[in-house]
Amino acid sequence: MTGADPPGPTGASGPGPALRESLSPLAGALDALATARTSRLAPLVVGVGGGVAVGKSTVARVLGELAAAAPGSPTVATLGLDSFLMSNARLADAGLSGRKGFPESYDGEALLGFVHGVRAGGSGLRIPVYSHELYDIVPGAHEEIPAADLLVVEGLHALAPLTDGSQLADVGLYVDAAPELVYGWFLDRFRSLRLEARDDPTSFFHAWSDMPDADAESLATAVWHHINLPNLVEHIEPTRARADVVIEKDAEHRVRLIDQTGRVGVASPAGSG
Repeated sequence: MTGADPPGPTGASGPGPALRESLSPLAGALDALATARTSRLAPLVVGVGGGVAVGKSTVARVLGELAAAAPGSPTVATLGLDSFLMSNARLADAGLSGRKGFPESYDGEALLGFVHGVRAGGSGLRIPVYSHELYDIVPGAHEEIPAADLLVVEGLHALAPLTDGSQLADVGLYVDAAPELVYGWFLDRFRSLRLEARDDPTSFFHAWSDMPDADAESLATAVWHHINLPNLVEHIEPTRARADVVIEKDAEHRVRLIDQTGRVGVASPAGSG
């Protein structure tokens, strides 16, 4: 097990009414930006970055749902950057199996080509399918991304420069929390995925479902300290400065919105933390 980032169980990211209320001003601002963009050919691309287990996929999903719910709102599509990870076989051939989730483990040229297609207003764009159950790209499988006014892209390196130095996102969001909190959420998620895999021999996590609990905890701890934390400190956390809005989470998954650039124009509502 290495450092790719499966979506967590519902409880791990706390997508309750409080989160929806806290993110509602941001969703409204993104709605307005998508509607007001000068070219209606290409979507407004929103990148949601942050470390493993911090809750990126939950934030991206909730923002997409909120943005699409208002009357007259723009159409919304979401996707995860895990679809652009190299397959496990390619990683092994390149000697990168232990670097999964680090920047070099992604197919940067495929991602760049996809972004160029989005910017050109392409429709019916297809991306590889990544299975978190298999922990790998599904051979021969592709997902079609529908044309939309607002495209929300979440991933560890969603705010990092592309291979040509350009940006993936028009608007950058960074989900942040204290590393010790994220470590606890990572362990909670690992335990849940391990439990869910007990009766599923096709799951990547099935191999650890019958492992003694102490051994499994040691494995998860090693993955955090040797893979996820170094990736966070060296590669992911530096992209926080590139975000327009930082979404800070506390131990109870309450969020505070920090508008770093003023381009989006949001602030946390009173009492949201």
